Amino acid sequence: MITIKIEPWKVVKAVYDMCHPVGMGFLQYVPGEMTQQEAEGYVSHFLKSDLGYISMDYVGGRQCKFHFKVTPEGCEIDNTHWYDHHPEELAELVAQLESLQSANG
Repeated sequence: MITIKIEPWKVVKAVYDMCHPVGMGFLQYVPGEMTQQEAEGYVSHFLKSDLGYISMDYVGGRQCKFHFKVTPEGCEIDNTHWYDHHPEELAELVAQLESLQSANG
């Protein structure tokens, strides 16, 4: 488990932007990147509960299948597994998020 001090909407956007439609996902595929406003709306939907988990299954037809927990310390990501994705993709995502974290100071 790693914790990255970053806004949760940035995690959602990064995951969404990396993912592609698979199978029947092509029927609901939304081309282009997720906007900040869309990502913030997605996060706010999940953070209404007290659990603090953000869950992404198929979003905009893309096979995201990713979840993470939002805590006061940051976003907790299980860096050992990303369902239906390759380990290299998870490493790329974590590196991208750590880069964004560094850029934020």
